[in-house]
Amino acid sequence: MTAEPEPVLALIDDFRRSKAMFAAVAFGVFDRLLGAPHSAGALAGDLQVDADGLERLLDVCVGLGLLARQGRLY
Repeated sequence: MTAEPEPVLALIDDFRRSKAMFAAVAFGVFDRLLGAPHSAGALAGDLQVDADGLERLLDVCVGLGLLARQGRLY
């Protein structure tokens, strides 16, 4: 009998999604964006984090439906 990989793959995917959300929370992304939209670069400066890495995290959050992006603003 061979086990199907789908349940395990789904758990891995859910874990990755939650890690992205928790990382954004830990960095204060959602709190900082409450007031007004920001570019990834401006937000990275405010949060004192790497701009390229933050932009990737923000784009993941957009893909998960946690944030919206309009042009360069989140």
